[in-house]
Amino acid sequence: MISIELLHYTPKEVLLTAISQPYKKESSDLNLANKIINVLKHESVAEHVQMNFLIKGVSRLELQEHMRHRISSTTCESTRYTLQHLYEKISETKDWRKVNVFDYFNFPEYREEDWSEFKNPASEYENFIGELSHIYQEFCFYLYAWKERKIKNDVIKYALPEGYPTQFVWSINLRSLKNFLNLRDSKSAHQEIAHVAKLIKESLKDTYIFELI
Repeated sequence: MISIELLHYTPKEVLLTAISQPYKKESSDLNLANKIINVLKHESVAEHVQMNFLIKGVSRLELQEHMRHRISSTTCESTRYTLQHLYEKISETKDWRKVNVFDYFNFPEYREEDWSEFKNPASEYENFIGELSHIYQEFCFYLYAWKERKIKNDVIKYALPEGYPTQFVWSINLRSLKNFLNLRDSKSAHQEIAHVAKLIKESLKDTYIFELI
């Protein structure tokens, strides 16, 4: 399951101090901040606000989409570690076919627009999920076989499916976050990163930042 944790964000006072500088104001408030950033579009002041998120349970596909937003910093979970963990889980079952791939891989959710050209869209989706789960099951088989042959994880990584899950800490400033949400909190965005964008927005609801995005 995908989850977002807001680890830290810049105190409001930093933003308000920055905003007061060009206008020689002794004090400023969020109304002025909103006017400057969102009405007058002097967005450079928003770069003083930094946020740090822990993003868990996304696929490698989503990570690739995320990394396209370059004005941010990402520190990602080690695939070497997670491959070893998955191998140990497979070893515990003593049968790779008993591994529940739905616990270890991300699957696309059903969206009607993705299957609208089919006569029986729900049925086609179910067939696709069945085929995809078979592919992931095959990967578990090969992972176990390769690890038993002492093949290194750095080599096995070449066979990783896009649905293989990961997590990362993501740091971004407010100006770049507004751009991220504008592009990704959208029906035209890939479904997984669109879901992440919505969760990021929700994680900010109890902060002053939510009023500015």
